[in-house]
Order: sequence, then C-alpha cells, then structure tokens
Amino acid sequence: MDRHLWQWLMCFDKRSGQCRRITEQDGLPNNVIYSALPDEQGYLWLGTNKGLCRLNRKTFQMQVYTTEDGLLTNEFNRFHYLQLPATGQIIMAGVEGFTVFQPSQLQDDSFKPKVELTELQINNRVVEPRKDSLLNRPIHALKELILPYNQNFITASFAALQYNRPGKNQYRYQLIGIDNGWVKSREPQAVYTALPPGEYSLRVNASNTSGHWSPYVRQLAVIINPPGGAPGGPISYTDFG
Repeated sequence: MDRHLWQWLMCFDKRSGQCRRITEQDGLPNNVIYSALPDEQGYLWLGTNKGLCRLNRKTFQMQVYTTEDGLLTNEFNRFHYLQLPATGQIIMAGVEGFTVFQPSQLQDDSFKPKVELTELQINNRVVEPRKDSLLNRPIHALKELILPYNQNFITASFAALQYNRPGKNQYRYQLIGIDNGWVKSREPQAVYTALPPGEYSLRVNASNTSGHWSPYVRQLAVIINPPGGAPGGPISYTDFG
C-alpha cells in the first residue's frame, strides 16, 4: 500500500456519500498512521508515530495513549498488528516491542477537574499580585477585570487542577462578545489583541486525562472602557465565597 494513504484518516459516510479527513487538528496525535483495527465496542484503534489512538467512530472523540500510560514506545510499526479472534485482544508492534491489550478492560478517567487562572498579562506585561501592583490579590480571586481602552491586549494563562498526568489535559476557552464558540487549544493560554471597548466574559474549561470535558467552567468578566469614558483605574477584584 502506498505510504501516502497513511498520512491521515479518511472517513466515508455511505448514507451521504461524503468523505471527512481526520488529522491532528481533530485530535490525532500524529498524521502518520501505521495501523487501524476496530474492536467489539465500536472503537477504531490507530497506531501512529506519537502514540496509540482510540477513535469513537460515531462522535469522532479521541483518546490518546502514550508511554505515560504504560506503552513501551509511542512509535508503532507498519503492517505489524492483529486482533485475536478468540479473545478480542489487540496486538500492535512498536519500535521497542509488542503492545498487547484488551480494549474492553481500558477504563476512562472519570475525574472532573476544575480549571484556574495562573497568570495574567496586559499589553504583554505580566501583572504580579503585589501591594503596589494593579493586581493586589491572588489571580484566583479575580472575577472582574476593568481596563482603559489603551490596555486592551490580554493574555490569560490557566491550568487544570489535575496533577497525575497534566500533559493529557486539553483546554478550550471562549471570550463571549468575540468568539462564536469554544476555541480548543493544546496550550493553556488565551490571547486577545486590540479588544474594542465593551463588556466581555472569558470562559475557560479543561478536560480530564481521557479527554472528557469537565462541567466546571472558570469565568472572568472583562470590561474595556472607551476613550473619555469611565476611567479604567486599577484592576477590580472580587473574592470567591
């Protein structure tokens, strides 16, 4: 088989006759796919250059397993894979040896992590929580941010409060008033430049290590005052509780 056929995954819908290309932008760990095997639960298992991927063929949700989860290696080999018909076990060969697993025995993470703001930059300068700073309370206590029109470049960093495998958490954010929907990001950071005067609400969300989005959403009200309007003054804050 021509290796170029393995540079991404194509899904063909027999009812609509439409093809969908699935790539790293959709959640694949890597666009190079060496193997693909279905299991009895309806998932498709993909051996890639950067881990083992479980694809839900109905929702297209993906779960990626790497050496952090116990794999010998993240790189698999072409052609060297099979499923045992008697047990349903899947065997995939990698550059360091064989990975053998029973798909039905792999359990998803059920933890629902909260997410918290960890750093705030205004006009590319970090705002430190000090007595002589605009931010005189810890950033986790911030619920409202009021700024003048010329301090409208905002970078917010955040982190999921789940510490066992932080590299597995995914993030998404939305600035209501600017974004039409959630913006997914591999990096826990949201950047907005040249925000026009107005009232906004920043929403931040994180997934657990299995890629399931948490119901907990961190919100921050952002107000950019117009020129000649109400002075922006210092950053306003409100304690939780």
